[in-house]
Amino acid sequence: MVLPETNAIVDYILDKHPNAVLRPEPGSAERARYLFWFHATQGSFMPLLLDSLIFKRMVSKVPFFLRPIMSAVVGKVRGVYLTPRVTRMLSYIEEELGRSTWLAGENLTAADIVMGYCLEVTEVRVGFGGEYPKIAAYLKRMRSRPAYKTALAKNGDFRPFAS
Repeated sequence: MVLPETNAIVDYILDKHPNAVLRPEPGSAERARYLFWFHATQGSFMPLLLDSLIFKRMVSKVPFFLRPIMSAVVGKVRGVYLTPRVTRMLSYIEEELGRSTWLAGENLTAADIVMGYCLEVTEVRVGFGGEYPKIAAYLKRMRSRPAYKTALAKNGDFRPFAS
């Protein structure tokens, strides 16, 4: 079986382990928030992070004599399109993390796992500039979890493409 999308893979694994606590029960108060963040992470946020990488490479991978021109064009697109959308998403995540410890409530869910990855990528590709203290605390909680540390021990340090 081949499942090409992160969240399809996560759903498949959770379906294989129905007693797992990483998905709120249908009908629970946390379920709607879980579904929102589980799908917004990959459907809305991650495409912006990919765009960020592409825009960086559009400048860094062109011949040096074209960089000033490409930098100006990319800077304009970034300012009109990318930066406002990323800022809006981060602001909303920051607001939501003011409501609870994790995105869907007081328990870690699969939405937090996929969002944790996206926020790690955001930190490297875009940066937070100290503007999102709740997100910083969220990442600190995520990184302090034993399962996170075990994953790093097995797979090595987290190093997303930055440029």
